Amino acid sequence: QDEVEDFYWFARENKHTEGVLAGQPVELTDFQLFISANIFGFKKKSNGARRFRKVYIQLARKNAKSQYLAIVSEYIAFLGDEKQRVFIAGWTRDQSSEVYEAVKTGIQSSELLHGKWREAYGKIEIFRNGSVIIPLSKEARKSGDGKHPSVGIVDEYHAHETSEIYD
Repeated sequence: QDEVEDFYWFARENKHTEGVLAGQPVELTDFQLFISANIFGFKKKSNGARRFRKVYIQLARKNAKSQYLAIVSEYIAFLGDEKQRVFIAGWTRDQSSEVYEAVKTGIQSSELLHGKWREAYGKIEIFRNGSVIIPLSKEARKSGDGKHPSVGIVDEYHAHETSEIYD
């Protein structure tokens, strides 16, 4: 329960950047909280590892999927005690950039995260723990092979021609 609450409050550090809610903190919806509780709220008693290691989220358009995935990426990268490697993969550069740009927008709008990260060479680096958030795409000939990802987000999976990036 504590980690789900932490995620909820961390999400509020992000601000909406467009639409009627622009400038207001992100308030997770009930379905987003339910997904978050399943991801972060269930752990193995033996070692504290997350019970659910793979999550498939399918949402209709305009349900803030990219923003939600960005917040998940930020939460894991910024609050992990160890170095976390977050990869955001799309088949094309535009697809992988969608969530990556949402991450940048979210952390730029957060007063809590001000001065705690930098973007260089197409990746976001977190100072406290050395974590990175990196967009990948087949088009750019970048893959996550051998990178030991902590989190891999495969955005718009239906548009992928093969399962290569996921694999």
